[in-house]
Amino acid sequence: MSAIRNKLIEMLNDLPEEKIAILLDFAQKIKENVENDDEELSLQEKEMIRASEEEYSKGEYVWWRDVKRTIV
Repeated sequence: MSAIRNKLIEMLNDLPEEKIAILLDFAQKIKENVENDDEELSLQEKEMIRASEEEYSKGEYVWWRDVKRTIV
């Protein structure tokens, strides 16, 4: 077993059941997402990506720090 997996198991052993239930739900969502990663993009989604890449290449973007509304 990998060191990361062993560390995760070690951490799980120290958590109360209600926290483990939250993590289980999160892990299931991650697994579902991985299983759907091969899903094709729609034509509209592909066009949106193409357009945004074109805008970015032209320098048509704003920095996050210039539009954020709270101190992070």
